[in-house]
Parts: sequence; C-alpha cells; structure tokens
Amino acid sequence: MAQNRNKLHKTAGIDSIGSPWSQRECLFVTLFLLLAVVVRIIYLFEYRARIPYWHNVTLDSQFYDLWALRVAQGKGYGPSPFYMAPLYPYFLSIFYKLLGHKLIIVYLLQASLGVLNTFLVYLITRRIFGHLAGLGSMALLILYGPLTYLETKLLTEPLAVTLSLISLLLLMTALSRPSPTRCIFVGMTIGIGAVCRPAALVFAVLIAAWLWGFGPRITSLQAVAGGRRLIVPLMLGVILPIVPVTIRNIVVGHDFAILSTNAGIVFAQGNSKYANGISTPLPGFSGSILYQQQEEMEKAAKALGRPVKPSESSAYWFRVALNDIQEQPGRFISLLGKKVIWTLHNRESPCSYNFYYEASFVPILRLLSLPFPIIFALGVIGYVWARRSSYSPGVDVVGLYVLSILLTLVMFSVSSRYRAPMVPGLAVFAGHALINAWRLLAAREYKTLLAGVLVVGVSFLPSLVRFPTPPISPEAPSNMGLSFLAIGKVDQAITELRKSIEIAPDYAVGHNNLGIALVRQGKLKEAIEHYEKAIQLIPDYPEAHYNLAEVLYRQRRFDEAIAHCRAALSIRPDYAPIHVCLANSLLLKGYLDEAIMEYRKALRLQPDVPDAQHNLKVALEAKRRMGSAGQQDTHSYDSRKQQAISHYNTANGLMRQGKFTEAILEFREAVRLKPDFGQAHNNLAVVLFFTGDYAEAWKEVDLARKYGAEPNPAFIKGLSEKMPR
Repeated sequence: MAQNRNKLHKTAGIDSIGSPWSQRECLFVTLFLLLAVVVRIIYLFEYRARIPYWHNVTLDSQFYDLWALRVAQGKGYGPSPFYMAPLYPYFLSIFYKLLGHKLIIVYLLQASLGVLNTFLVYLITRRIFGHLAGLGSMALLILYGPLTYLETKLLTEPLAVTLSLISLLLLMTALSRPSPTRCIFVGMTIGIGAVCRPAALVFAVLIAAWLWGFGPRITSLQAVAGGRRLIVPLMLGVILPIVPVTIRNIVVGHDFAILSTNAGIVFAQGNSKYANGISTPLPGFSGSILYQQQEEMEKAAKALGRPVKPSESSAYWFRVALNDIQEQPGRFISLLGKKVIWTLHNRESPCSYNFYYEASFVPILRLLSLPFPIIFALGVIGYVWARRSSYSPGVDVVGLYVLSILLTLVMFSVSSRYRAPMVPGLAVFAGHALINAWRLLAAREYKTLLAGVLVVGVSFLPSLVRFPTPPISPEAPSNMGLSFLAIGKVDQAITELRKSIEIAPDYAVGHNNLGIALVRQGKLKEAIEHYEKAIQLIPDYPEAHYNLAEVLYRQRRFDEAIAHCRAALSIRPDYAPIHVCLANSLLLKGYLDEAIMEYRKALRLQPDVPDAQHNLKVALEAKRRMGSAGQQDTHSYDSRKQQAISHYNTANGLMRQGKFTEAILEFREAVRLKPDFGQAHNNLAVVLFFTGDYAEAWKEVDLARKYGAEPNPAFIKGLSEKMPR
C-alpha cells in the first residue's frame, strides 16, 4: 500500500517543458479547446439574443468603454492622474481605433483570451503534473461559468488572467534555467499585469520573499545567495512597465500616483466601520464609478477644509479606514474572518453585474455551474499531495499566485469578479487532485480517498453562513433595465425596473431609474411619484433631483423645477445638464440675467451640452431687445406703445411657428412696455396654456379681462378643465 501511495504522488516533480507531445496528447488537448470554443459560441449567441449588455454596457464597463473611446479619438485620459489602472482601456482603444467602436469585437477578443487561458492552464499543469492532470484542469476551467460570463464584460479580468498565466509560465521556465535576463523579462510581464490589475504587485512581493527565503530549494541554485540574486532583476523588470505610468501621472496629471488613485476609496469600502466584507459603496456615495472620484474628492475636501488632489483624496480615505480599524480592532478582526468566509463561500458575490440574474436569461450559464468550493477543495488537496511528493518549484509559484489573490481579497473586499482570477491557479492543483483520486480509486486506497472527500465536504461549511446580500440584488434588474432603455426597449426596461423595486422597495436608485423609463412612456405623473420616493429615501440624491426638475420643467412648474435644480447643483455643481435645466426654467420665468449666467456655466463645463448654445442666444437676444426698449422708456407714451405692438406682432409670428419659448419672452416684453395691453395678456395666456403653465395662464386671463380683452369662451373652458379651481 505504501509503495502504491508513493508511486501515485511522484508525478508532482514532472518537468515537461522539453518533453515531446504525443499525437494522443495533441488530439485530446485539441478536443478540449474545441469544447471551450463551442461553449463560448453558444454563450455568445444566447447572450446576444437575451441580454441588453451586448449592445450597451453599464457602470465599470461604461467607464472603461468611454475611456477607451477618448483615447481612440486622440483625446487621451485628460489632465489628471489615472483613477484606475490604465492598461485595459488603452488595450481596448487599439481595437476601437482600428475597427471602430464595435462591442462584438471586444467580446470575441475576450472569448479568445478565455480559450487561450484554458490552454495556458494546461501548459502550466502539464509542466508540473503531467498531461492527464492538465486535461483535468482544462475541464474544471471550462465548467466554471463566471469566467466565461466575465468575458462578455468590459472589465480587466479576462486580460489580467491571461497576463498572470503567461507570467507564471515564464517564471517557471526562468527558475529552471535562472539568469538575470530571463528574470527581468519575467518581471516585466508581472509589471504589465500590474498596469492592468494592481493586485499583481502582491504576487511580485510574495515571489521576492520566496526567493529570499527558499532559493536553496530550487534545484539549479546551490546557495541562498543564488535565489537572492534573482530578486533584483525580477523587481527591476516589475518596475520598468510601471515607471512610464508614474511619470505620466506626474507630468500630465500634476500629481504623484504610482499607477492609479482609487486605492484609498477601495480600501475604505472594504475596511471602514461600514464594511461587511463584500464590495459595496460607502454611505453617501451613488455607487456609480462614473461619479465616484468626484464624490470621494468632494467629501475629502469638505473634511479637510481645502481642495485636494486625487492622491490626497486617496490618502484621506486610507486614513479613514485605518482610524476605524484602530478604534474598533475587534470589529476589524471579525471583518477579516468574514472576508475569508465570503472568499470561500459558494455564492458568487455581485459586482457591476449579477451572474445569477444573467443565468436566468442564458441557459448555458446554468450548465456551467461548478461550485467554487469544489475547485477550492480540490486545489487544496492537489497542493498538499504535491508538497508531499517530489518537489517542483512550480508548485510554490502557482501556490503563491493563488495566495496573492486571497490576500488581495482579504486586504480590500470580496466579489465574484475579484475572486475569479484565483480559479485558474486552483485548477492547476485541482487537475492533479482529480487524476490522483482516480489512481487512488484504482489502487483501492480508500482511506486516503475518503480524506479527500471529507475535505471537499468541509469546503462547503463557509457556505452555511448567511451571505450579506441575496443571490439577485435589486441592482441586477435595475442595471439591466437601464440597458434595455438605452437600446430603445422601453417596455422591457420598465418590467426589469419594477422587478428591482419589488426586490427592495426602499432601493432609491431603482425608483429613480423607473422614473426615467416612465418619462420615456409619457407617464409623467407616475414618474414624479418615483422621483419623489427616491429623494425621500436619499435626500442628497442629485440625479433624482435633476430628473424630477426636468419633468417639472416640461409641466411648466418652473418654481419647483428651479428648486430641485438648485438642490442637485448643491450636491453636484459640475454637472452641465443641471445648469441648462435651471437656466431653461429661469428663462421662461423672465430672469434673463440668471439664465444667461447658468447657460455660460454649462458651456464652460461642457461646450457641446445640448440646447445651451441655442437657448443662450435666445436669452441674449431677448436681453438686447429689452435693453433697446429700455432706452426708449424715457420717450413718449406713443413710442413705448409702438415698441409694445412690435413685440406683440413678433410674438404672434413665433407662436404660429410653434416657438413658444421665444413667443413668451416677446409677449412679456410687450406687456412690460404697455401693462394695459389686454390682447397681449390674452395671447400670452394662450401660449402659456399650450406649454402647460396653466396657473400663469389664469393670471394673464385675469389681466386680459381687466384691460378690456375678452378671452375666447372655448379657451376658457379648456383652461377650466385643466385647472377647475
């Protein structure tokens, strides 16, 4: 029995880099790769038919998409340090530049990376454990659905996994034939991975520490100094791809940031007193990556009492989290335990997207349902069996890669997206465990096999702990509803958005988004109710205030629209469309100077903001005419009367053309010059009726009657029906 067991475990020392491939091996690898391709083809067809994200991305994906578009158009990122690691959007921009803004190109590219990752995992596993273990690793990787699902998202993970696997393979090659040149090259691949996903820096540190302490165990190295001599070229290689990013942040961004400036807020999200271990926004944040930097910098500036640079904001949020840790160390220790549990949990924690919700639309995702605890348990078993057999440095290298992902999750926060890169490393050991389990079964080593089965069973214990969020959170149908809305499928959008607030009636974002969709259907009254509910739940919700103001403006409730615009601007003063909405309401109330000021603010913030240029010209022309008329106010009554008649005639022409905004301004100028101009008051009442401003129309009806004009009875009847009081 003991001899059989020893024989079973000797595969761990296999070094197959130079061993030739048999035809049988090539055939089976090709078949498994074809299976990976077929799975992705089916998934892409089902995804295209059922999921709106095929045409319209959201949240983090939208951030990367817009960034890549700016780069492809030659606009660059802008005069600030990078907020997130830059490699991925610049990678996308190459394809946008060459092939146009076609999301299908990205999906096909990332699906190809997924197939490549399957092959790279095979190569790594074959090198350490042999061909059969490599096939086992490929099978496990194909069956783990979240990896395939992430390939249709504009997120860093598919590319980051590819870069990580390439660096693992090159590192194992360099360790078998150590040289400074090879180590520099390996370090550069890790550094490039860090520019894509900074978590790769944790792996670099672990490898350096391992070389320092365990270099003598590498067969090719004869002394501790041998392993330590590799550290310098390796770390030099890591630094080389990062230095240009740092220099760019200093020179162009006018701030010191090694890679990006979002680390502080991400650390606070995962470790502050509000954290629960999974990736969630802090209280007071919208949860949208599009506004996150602005929000965090505004809050940091308010707390510090001065404007802050992005790096200072990041440092502030680090201090916030560290202060919370220092004040409540027991809570922090408990939080670390929760992060470990959520990492090992069967639940795929939602991030920008929700795996379970998409699986309800895409049948093949339900088939790719291999639970994470099984891969993790098999990975642990395979690693332990490998360590007990003849030694291979590849075992430590892959083990350190898995550990680096685990440490990143524990240091920051857990989500399915952040956990997914761990799976290829676990699959390497899990493939070895599967093959050894088969051999143990054939050799009737039931005792050892039973121990492995118990480990698999124990791996599901963390899943018995209640997860802090439901499998399908309200964000999932809300985000999908917005994407349906963006591609013009309003009915489907409303269906999804109603699901969102059914799941969580107090989900303010869901109410706001439902309001947006209802406006598209023309259901303004119901939309207002949902906007008001969103504001009731989150009083400082700028989007809800702005959206409500837009609807109130359409209903000619200008005073209320102005109040909500000002509320939105008090929270988000740099959003140009809010300034335009405010200016439009001020213009129709006759406050020309304030309207002109708001239009100009909007154009300074966003030169191409819709309607601002045109409406600014209207306001300036109205002010010019008023100024010209004002100069003649000192002339005779007859002169002012002639000016009033001129404005009255102009207004009538504009009204016939349907230019109600300009007509209102002309009628108001006519009655300013000649307050007793009854017919001007009458016609002003009519145009106000057409624009929906019934209360103002009644005021003008009263003035028309006062000054001798007699409004049309049919008009009075129609106005009475709108405002019976």
